[in-house]
Amino acid sequence: MGPGAQAPAQPLLPELRQELRIDPGAPGPGGIATWLVIDPAQHRHIQIDEIAYRLLSRWRAGAAYGELAAAVLRDFGQYVGDDDISQFVRFVADNNLTVEPAAGGWRHYASVADRGKHGWLMWMV
Repeated sequence: MGPGAQAPAQPLLPELRQELRIDPGAPGPGGIATWLVIDPAQHRHIQIDEIAYRLLSRWRAGAAYGELAAAVLRDFGQYVGDDDISQFVRFVADNNLTVEPAAGGWRHYASVADRGKHGWLMWMV
């Protein structure tokens, strides 16, 4: 990079929905700790592992991926790379845990709701 050129900006973490809760889950295989992301709006829960729990516990909306990685390293002594964080952000967005989806805005959530509706024929059955 030449003088005055700036490094490309890191992606920023989206805002998580406020009504989400994280509770301890049942031990996984070999007694490994798990947690449950409780999503009351969608009436479901998602089981996550320890790395995902650590990422969510240090998540700050608007923070750069590098800031999240630094917080996890500082507080848990675990290195997490930008690719790992990017994949996890996709997981969070794909499971509708963010205020705004990664793409599509409110239209994305409307299409998800429409997919869950049955046509009149299925309703009759």
